[in-house]
Amino acid sequence: MKNPLTDLGPLALALAWDRFLGEPPLRFHPVVWMGHTIEWCRRRALGRGKTVELIAGSAMALLLPLGALALTAFLLALLAPLPPLRLAAATFLLTSSFSLALLGESAQVVHTHLAGQELEEARRAVGALCSRDTQTLEGEEIVATTLESLSENSCDSFVAPLFFFALFGLPGALGYRMVNTLDACIGYHGTYEQLGKASARLDDLLNWIPARIAALSLVAAGHLQGLDVRGGLRAWREEGGKTPSPNGGATMATTAGLFGVRLAKPGVYCLDGGDGKLEPELIPRCRLLVERAAHLSLVPITILLLLRHALA
Repeated sequence: MKNPLTDLGPLALALAWDRFLGEPPLRFHPVVWMGHTIEWCRRRALGRGKTVELIAGSAMALLLPLGALALTAFLLALLAPLPPLRLAAATFLLTSSFSLALLGESAQVVHTHLAGQELEEARRAVGALCSRDTQTLEGEEIVATTLESLSENSCDSFVAPLFFFALFGLPGALGYRMVNTLDACIGYHGTYEQLGKASARLDDLLNWIPARIAALSLVAAGHLQGLDVRGGLRAWREEGGKTPSPNGGATMATTAGLFGVRLAKPGVYCLDGGDGKLEPELIPRCRLLVERAAHLSLVPITILLLLRHALA
């Protein structure tokens, strides 16, 4: 059995870093470097025809995550004789793979602007949480979009990277983060249809289990918060399959049912959790829900990590 402290130590320190210090400096942030790398590849592949774009996108979806995984493993091996430096590097890299504090802070900015009836500022703020055009959104639509982004990102921005950390160590977390960053950059219909197809499918595959862990954690957190657990489970079961993503619907529909509201993206999906009013005060309540769910998800994640070490 390998010593689980080699992973539990960086995990505890990374959680503390995220809680008290927030995001690492952007100039040193590995996800920013990932974005630059993806952009370099994108510029050289886009506009060369559908077949070339599909092949190039498939190569990016395979090689870039493997590269992130290999570089992380190499760095850890290089620092193995220097435990303090290895711990510091592992903590920094793991912290960069998730962003619970930033997610909550971004939602709070939206709420502050809405509470102050600053609609234009609220639209710009919610634009930082999602990929849709927010310039024409009204008050209830901004609230709905914020709730959707909080619940969906509870998986992408927290549960999923730590799930792969538990299964495969730090290389797994950074490999996942590269796949998710690829999907965020090029995994869209339209211009990037062919280039991002492989990345989008791989992201769907990797997030399938973490999204269900995230949804179950939301249900458990909803129970602690006195929300409508039955409504959350019903909405997950009946509405969760209505989104284009096979994973986003699980967490978004659960949140809709817990709060008894309807979350919709016009022309794309409508998740009917109830007829409740989408008031701005739902945003801090949803932020609390997501934070509690994230903490509860650490239970299965830690169990998986300990099982991996026990079987090693």
